[in-house]
Amino acid sequence: MSPFVGRFVPAFNWIAVTVLVGAAIGVYRAVATAVRNGYFDEPMRVLAGRVLEMGALDGAKSGLVVAAAGLLLFAVAWPICRLVFRDSPKTPLGAILAVPLIPLFAVVGYELNRKVLPSLLSIPSLLGNLALAVMAFLAWWWLLKWIARHREIIRSVAGNGIAAAVLGALVVIAVGLPVGSARLWKKEVDAQSPNVLVVLIDALRADRLGSYGYHRDTSPNLDKLANEGWRFTTAIAQAPWTKPSVASLVTGLYARQTSIGTDAWAEQGREGAVFVRSLAPEHLTLAEKLASEGFETAAFGHNNHLVVETGFAQGYLTYDWKQPPGDGLVYEIARRFKPRLPDDWINRHFFEWLDANDGRKFFAYLHTLEVHWPYRSPAPFAGMYLTKPPPENFNRTDFVSSTNERLKASSDKALDPDTLRAMSDAYDECIRHVDDDLGKLFQELARRGLYQNTLIIITADHGEEFMDHGLIGHGNTLYDELIRVPLIVKFPCPGAHCRPEVVTSPVESVDIFPTVMATVGLESPEHLVGGHLADKRDRAQAAFSEGSNLIAMRTPEWKIIYDELSDSGGLYDLRNDPGETSDLASRQSVLSNLLLTRLLDFSATRATNTAGHSSVIEADEKMLEGLRALGYVK
Repeated sequence: MSPFVGRFVPAFNWIAVTVLVGAAIGVYRAVATAVRNGYFDEPMRVLAGRVLEMGALDGAKSGLVVAAAGLLLFAVAWPICRLVFRDSPKTPLGAILAVPLIPLFAVVGYELNRKVLPSLLSIPSLLGNLALAVMAFLAWWWLLKWIARHREIIRSVAGNGIAAAVLGALVVIAVGLPVGSARLWKKEVDAQSPNVLVVLIDALRADRLGSYGYHRDTSPNLDKLANEGWRFTTAIAQAPWTKPSVASLVTGLYARQTSIGTDAWAEQGREGAVFVRSLAPEHLTLAEKLASEGFETAAFGHNNHLVVETGFAQGYLTYDWKQPPGDGLVYEIARRFKPRLPDDWINRHFFEWLDANDGRKFFAYLHTLEVHWPYRSPAPFAGMYLTKPPPENFNRTDFVSSTNERLKASSDKALDPDTLRAMSDAYDECIRHVDDDLGKLFQELARRGLYQNTLIIITADHGEEFMDHGLIGHGNTLYDELIRVPLIVKFPCPGAHCRPEVVTSPVESVDIFPTVMATVGLESPEHLVGGHLADKRDRAQAAFSEGSNLIAMRTPEWKIIYDELSDSGGLYDLRNDPGETSDLASRQSVLSNLLLTRLLDFSATRATNTAGHSSVIEADEKMLEGLRALGYVK
């Protein structure tokens, strides 16, 4: 080996080692994911190959980043060590030692300041950080003395050309085998198959859209889409809050058939710990099914109930999900200077992903939280309906929870009318803001030539109540303001369902999974409980919802809600009482008993978690902080 080449061997070995370790970690995690979710089974092997490929490539990229950071640290530490040691052989050794020690003690210092020490400039914190710096220096000095005694061995290993060749070969194998498996198991989507885009607008109630009869012009772009596609006037969500409702949408199962269930939280563990339910890997999701058929799959959004840890990323090859960065100094800085995501964040990231997609057939899920409380919208939408400051700050962190506690405990079931009106106005402004973003989304799809051949589904996970039945927010009841959601479907054109339709028959969120399957020309899994939306035009069927101890059944004419804890219920004539204000259970006892029997039969047959076990995780501070921001945790 020439002396010139020999100079670069240590750097090459460093890069090769970090890339190899990164790829190995990525492959290990990918294999664990594939095994846990059953991707190595024959129907899902395409997804196994993609997961392995992405794990290896992402791991290798991370290794390159670490290698570059290490070389940068070395370049910074070298002149400092040279000032200390002059031209001593300890100079390069000291710089080499700085590469692992600086990040190590930086992480220790961050965790120490975040979890143990008080504010950064307090005396205990200053003393603690000073002690940590002294410890870091002493560790560096002791290791330097030890390495200096063995520098010849280290030099021969670091500059070994044979080691470089072996490491290079191992990198090729670690990355090449997963990439090769993805190519081997690859499946092509039919060129005539449409793309699929599902947009979920969190907390959007149907009756606040113009196409659903609202008096304000809150939704011009959605109304235009409704006029071009199919509008379902009686679409029923399977739960009144996000996690179980989205679980039903993505699995095609009723809430209690999933590991999420309908309860807000799982059992409490040790003091101070909060355990939340997660989507078990045994559940087949819509994204998994489409990815296994060769579709590129991606999700973009923000809601802390649906972060990666809760299992909702299953099947997505890209899961770009945002949440608050946590607590401590870093969080405070982030919250002060960037309190919310940019207005076009979801659109921008979605189209950037499409740019890198090379025209492959895709399934994308977009989840916007802009309509969800707190009700804040940017200019020019802020002030569009809310023209004067409200008497009370309804966006403060504890407003919804404390107000509902007061309303439940007090005989006074009132909320200041001006505050309530201001909340409703601000909510409408948020809808207009989201509608504007969706208009830009549709325009860009059309400009790219993707609009006509894309199945576009717009819906919500639940609605929002504004004292309709004595409370605010969501998650509390199964009245229509919470479970009747918008559902607008633009089928691909030309196609069998291209002409606009208005469907008044009740349909459910669980119908979305089989509708997507039928539209892209694939067979639906047999275990799905829903059906193709296009087949439900003239069916007088029932729709079901579940929430904690409540279950409900809705037909075109009637609605029955049953409380399993109190063994009581209510019956409502939806034709004459769409606001569900008059309980007819005692006056229509025969009909009430008949509907209740049917509802209880549904509950008995659909109450078993098909995963076979519960799935819970402990919520860390980062997750809890995000849930506090949404009003779910105090």
